[in-house]
Amino acid sequence: MTMMCRPLKLVLLIRILRKGLRRGRKMMILTTKVLRTRRRMMMKLMVRNLMRMILLVTMMVVTVMRVAVLLLAVLLVAVLQVVVLLVQVAVAVLLVTMTADKNEGVNEIMDVKKVVLLADETPANVKRSVKPSHIMQSPFLTEFTSGDFQVEEVGSTYVVSRMFPFNNHIGDVFMSEELIVYDNWVKYGLLRFAKLKEGRFYRESTNEIIPPFDFGVSVVSKKDFFHVLDVGGMSLTSLHMDILFYYLRKKGKYDSSVTLKFTTTDNHFDQCFQSFANTFEGSNYDEDLIYPDHIVSQYINGHHMLANTPWNQCDFVFIPFRVSANNHWALLVLDMKLRRLTMYNSLRTILSASSCRNVAYIYSVVLPYCLDKLNVFKTNPACDLCSPFFTTQGMNDPFDLVIEEKLPYQKFKSV
Repeated sequence: MTMMCRPLKLVLLIRILRKGLRRGRKMMILTTKVLRTRRRMMMKLMVRNLMRMILLVTMMVVTVMRVAVLLLAVLLVAVLQVVVLLVQVAVAVLLVTMTADKNEGVNEIMDVKKVVLLADETPANVKRSVKPSHIMQSPFLTEFTSGDFQVEEVGSTYVVSRMFPFNNHIGDVFMSEELIVYDNWVKYGLLRFAKLKEGRFYRESTNEIIPPFDFGVSVVSKKDFFHVLDVGGMSLTSLHMDILFYYLRKKGKYDSSVTLKFTTTDNHFDQCFQSFANTFEGSNYDEDLIYPDHIVSQYINGHHMLANTPWNQCDFVFIPFRVSANNHWALLVLDMKLRRLTMYNSLRTILSASSCRNVAYIYSVVLPYCLDKLNVFKTNPACDLCSPFFTTQGMNDPFDLVIEEKLPYQKFKSV
């Protein structure tokens, strides 16, 4: 029995040892896996931390660069402002210097070349009565020229045999002190970037005009009004046109030297007439819509506008109208004697030509109804009702529409 128990013990011991080895191996494998997993996690953490550090450094660099660019832009703007200010000062000094040099040059030339008048041939001073001319004449008379046969140059002296009104600077651009002051005033305070949609060109602090200009039909309190006229090539507003045609009809009405009998209209008349024409055509030309108290009738009868003249006292009527399709102005001239409308359009584009022609056609069709209903044809001395212009067609027939082609044309698309 004793001999048989010993092998069993050995077998059991061997089995126990094998199980222990197996468990040891499993523990080693598990330990190795845990260590590997921990290493991987540590590596991932290290990579994440490294990426975060790189991201932070990148953000810091970008922020520093943005701040540097902003500071550089501010510095450049300040430098440009200083340069612009220096240029303006230099231009002003140059203008003053050129004006002074020009005056000194004139004085030097006048000192070198003295004009000697021959006393025996000098005409006597005859008193005359000053009468205004019917035509504006230039003060620079063409009969006195440097090539006149009665002018001789002896050495450094000009010798003339009669009164000679010119000096050596004929043809030079005349720039008075008032024009220089105006030029500096209209160019002062301009915005760096004009706000064209708002019609603003000056800073708020320099745009206000105190006291404002009173032009009769309107008051101008902003310098933007003069900037459009000074620069040119920009679209004129209704304010520009109303002031221009107000002074034109005022001169025609009150200036005795003007023999042409005419009047003008304004932008309000054009808007009212085009609106009335649409209603009138839509009513199949119902003449009951034309009555004395209507605003168009008031214009025609000489009311509702400063310096207006009744159309039955005029030979011509100048009618400016605006084409909204391309923001362009054109002119219609009504000839009462010939029953004719002449259109003047300086913009030769296809859109402008067709749009202006459409508006002019409306005037030529609707306007005869208004003039006939208000008895303008019958009471106007310029309208000879026995002439072919009236006998060959009815009073309500459209006016002859003539499109004038022989006139200067503009290169800009809006004026």
